[in-house]
Amino acid sequence: MKLGQKFQYAMGIVLVIILGMSFLWTKYRENQLNDRSLESSATMTGALLKQVLDDFMANGRNDELPDFISETEQIEGINEVRIIRSNLFEDITGYEPKDDLDREVLRTGELITFFDNENKSFRKIIPFNAELECLDC
Repeated sequence: MKLGQKFQYAMGIVLVIILGMSFLWTKYRENQLNDRSLESSATMTGALLKQVLDDFMANGRNDELPDFISETEQIEGINEVRIIRSNLFEDITGYEPKDDLDREVLRTGELITFFDNENKSFRKIIPFNAELECLDC
């Protein structure tokens, strides 16, 4: 084999390696951007839902919450909307914590964001810390 042919084979192999690495890097960056976009959408949706729920509760429309939640869950990209309440509200049933993440948010009052790699979905648990005057209504 001539030196020119050896050089061409070597260059071909180098180009295949570079193209393969470029493809893998592009897929990795695409996944990162998709994950960020999902998180941003979850954050905006959560903030909007929190604002709407605040309005419902401030205006004494709690009886409309189940219908609102049901309609919200029909929106593409939203898998589930739940309201959980601490055990201070023992007179209200149906709003119990589902798992340890729910209980952690109730205990700490801090937002939790959980990304499920397998399902490519976010779970955002947003605390709704009522002010003392809110508890009167």
